[in-house]
Amino acid sequence: GQARAAQNFMQVSPPPSVAEAALTFPLVKTLGEAGCLFQSSLVLCNLLTDPDSPFSKFVTPQHRAVEVGSGTGALGVSAALLGVPVCITDLPHVLSQLSDNVALNLSGEALARTSVEALPWGDEQA
Repeated sequence: GQARAAQNFMQVSPPPSVAEAALTFPLVKTLGEAGCLFQSSLVLCNLLTDPDSPFSKFVTPQHRAVEVGSGTGALGVSAALLGVPVCITDLPHVLSQLSDNVALNLSGEALARTSVEALPWGDEQA
């Protein structure tokens, strides 16, 4: 896939076998790092969606995934599009962004197999 920044969002173009349209992730600067889409996420998304990658065998409907510290939720959204039931997690103050991004990029069965949950760690309180 390819990515391009446009104003206050990033569009990611996954392989056509994964999604027909580009995925959109608004960049929310007030969330700090959680509002950014990191290059490492794009690299891992590419590895997960490439059928020739050794990682692709773990991205099937028979597997389940938890994305920890999801930020924009790009990895979890990609996994859901590949048929994986996924729980996308982050700190409580990031959940609104995650829920919005899931609703923006997923529909139907992919949306139904995706949940967004708080997962506090470090100094955060549950």
